[in-house]
Amino acid sequence: NWSIVTVNFCGMVLGVAYLYMYHQGSERKDSTLVSIAGTLLIYVLVLGYLTLANPMHTVTHLGFICAASSVAMNASPLAKLSHVVRTKNADSISSALAVASLANAIAWTFYGYVIEDAFVVVPNGISLCLAAIQVALVCRYSWIGGRWGAKALHSSTSNVLFF
Repeated sequence: NWSIVTVNFCGMVLGVAYLYMYHQGSERKDSTLVSIAGTLLIYVLVLGYLTLANPMHTVTHLGFICAASSVAMNASPLAKLSHVVRTKNADSISSALAVASLANAIAWTFYGYVIEDAFVVVPNGISLCLAAIQVALVCRYSWIGGRWGAKALHSSTSNVLFF
């Protein structure tokens, strides 16, 4: 499906540009290079496996790899879940990213449903639930004791997008 390939290729190019800018601005260049090298190694290993694998199973294996990495990426902001609930403060969650993730998951889940592709529907449906949790946390814990959390007060993006 060329629409999926095109969108993901653009995402990859933007991701590489983001990594480059992140590396340029990072004070810990060694650790960012290790992270980038590790990511490239995983990419090369997956491509190598898919090249050598039985062509009859390649699409299924690639679908599982992409689905798992998509869910892992969308679940990563929830690593802060216990901190947010314990402190009752959502300043550590980017509200703009949470809203964008939710909108993205809704669009991809709907698209997967339309094209009847479980490898699009399932991971994006899970990501939709994870993003909804993030948005709910931001809604619940950005208004603290009659005042906005520090991040909500100082971020025009979160005020415009969210409140």
